[in-house]
Amino acid sequence: MSELCTLKWTDIADNYISINKSAKFNRVHKVYSVGSTKTKKARVYPMDAQITTLFERIKQVQTEYRILCEWIFTDGNGGYVHAGNITSYMTRLCREYGLSGGGITKLRKTASSDLQTSGTPKAIVASMLGHTTEVNEKYYTYDTSNLDQKKKIIQNRNVKFKELTPAG
Repeated sequence: MSELCTLKWTDIADNYISINKSAKFNRVHKVYSVGSTKTKKARVYPMDAQITTLFERIKQVQTEYRILCEWIFTDGNGGYVHAGNITSYMTRLCREYGLSGGGITKLRKTASSDLQTSGTPKAIVASMLGHTTEVNEKYYTYDTSNLDQKKKIIQNRNVKFKELTPAG
C-alpha cells in the first residue's frame, strides 16, 4: 500500500509502472513522508490494457474535477491519499462484496498463489510483488487450487508413472 499510494504520473510508461518510492509514517511525530522502497530498489510492474484504462479514467476524473496533480491517487488538495485510507476502503469494499479476508494483503496473497498455481515461476511472482522468493513463499503463498485441478495433477502423475514401469 505504501508504494501504491505514492505513485506519480511520471512513474507510468507505455508498458510498465516504475515502483520506486514508498510512504512512511513517523508515529512519534505523526508525520508522513515519501522515501525509498523497503528494498531500496526500484522495480517495474507490467501494464496491461485494463490497468491502462483504469489510469486513463483516473486522469479523466481528476481533470474533470480540476484536481489533477503529480499523484495518481490524490487527496484532491495536491497531496497523495495515505495508505491507511486505501486499506480501510479496500477492506470495506471486500466486506461489502463478500470477499473473505478482505484487504490488500489478502488480494496480494491470492494473486501470488494464483500466479504460481497457473505455472508462473516463483522468482517472477516474488519479483512482481517486490519480495525475495523466500519471503514470498513463506508469507504470500497458499493453495488456491480446487479439487478438479488436484485430480488432473494426480492423473498426469499416474500417466508418467505408468510410462516408466516395465508393464507400462
